[in-house]
Amino acid sequence: MTESELLTRNPQSTLHTPHQHSQQQLQQQPSTSLLLNPHVRLESRPETFTASNLINSLETNYHSIVERFGNSPLAETTQYLTNNIIDPKEAKHLIDGFLCGVLVDAPNAEKHFTCIKTLAISTDQWMSLLTSFNILTLECFPFMKHSCKQQLLYFIDETL
Repeated sequence: MTESELLTRNPQSTLHTPHQHSQQQLQQQPSTSLLLNPHVRLESRPETFTASNLINSLETNYHSIVERFGNSPLAETTQYLTNNIIDPKEAKHLIDGFLCGVLVDAPNAEKHFTCIKTLAISTDQWMSLLTSFNILTLECFPFMKHSCKQQLLYFIDETL
């Protein structure tokens, strides 16, 4: 019996394909995002597609900079960022990682912010940083954890 035949016999019933079922389960699982409140899943909202991609990029690149620079002192990290030629694509990834660091790692926010300034100046990536910042403030802010909102305000204060 086909789905349409079943629905004709019993219009109250709807069949869930495996994809639909897993999508429903996905929406019920709490978010494991570093930036977003639990139970917020931007990927389930078509209007926040760009924001969802940005959040994924920020968090992925944050984990990357933690692995790469770990607990290196600020002077050592900024010296590396200044002395090594970094292509624009890599600079964008590093800036995303350090921006996420400002938002989720409050004790080291000043270090992350200094690294952002160093990279943005040396690689001329201010426009990329501004784009990420705009998406965060316009599309993500209502869904962000309170601590990340506070850190975003810190970022604004330091930038001004």
